[in-house]
Amino acid sequence: MNIVELEKKFGTEEQCRQYISSIRWKDGYRCPLCQSSEAWVTSEYKYKCQKCGHKLSVTSGTIFQDTHIPLPDWFKAIWYASAQENKLTVAFLQKELNLKSNRTALSMINKLDRIMIRPILHRLHGNIEIITTDIRVKNQYLHFAIAVEVNNNRIGRIRIKQINRDNQSDIVEFVNSCTGSNSNLIHRFSFLTDIHFEKEHTHIIKSPQYTFRKIQKVRDQFEHWLIDHYVEGKMTRCINHFCATVNCPKSKADFYELLEHAVNLKPISSKK
Repeated sequence: MNIVELEKKFGTEEQCRQYISSIRWKDGYRCPLCQSSEAWVTSEYKYKCQKCGHKLSVTSGTIFQDTHIPLPDWFKAIWYASAQENKLTVAFLQKELNLKSNRTALSMINKLDRIMIRPILHRLHGNIEIITTDIRVKNQYLHFAIAVEVNNNRIGRIRIKQINRDNQSDIVEFVNSCTGSNSNLIHRFSFLTDIHFEKEHTHIIKSPQYTFRKIQKVRDQFEHWLIDHYVEGKMTRCINHFCATVNCPKSKADFYELLEHAVNLKPISSKK
């Protein structure tokens, strides 16, 4: 679908709301309070239950909740996110959507990161280097687990998570969550064995001379990136943003898949 087809299909608020409704209530609308299926749509674009009178916006409980940005612009931003080879920038989004403020564009980018992170963070495959490391963040050192695909001597997709220092269960959970079956895990964790995984893996514990050059490069890039982008109390968002920047060019996300993620993601406060 090109931009002309997009604007034809999702060029109005009503078209966008109807599509969101089709995702939320595949079998038809049901009131969350009384479960009645009988409702009408008000002039405020809200479903009003005929039985109990409860009103519910089609965007309530989605990532679009309380947005002041027209839904066609949101759909267009998500389309750009799926179509662009590189990660969207604030400047690009502000220009293409004719936004008055770069703060508005930045807010949209942060929400798009949340939408994109699910397909971007599909499990890693192939040869995967895994380390834990301390990284200086502001005036403290935090502990992270990092996993990097290394195929044909090139850095592929990455995963990063802040974990508790020397916590074996955190490491096992991280590796299980981000690696696919039949992958070659390159690590130095003596406790990590086949018994920790439900899926099949080939574990390769390299000698002390193994340099982990690719993953060390990612680690250093992440540390330098945090200098300019870290916001106090928002480490998860920062990690997601960095991973999205690295993984976007290597991960194809379907427009309709992203729309479904946007509808199913719960809204969060901008303060979190």
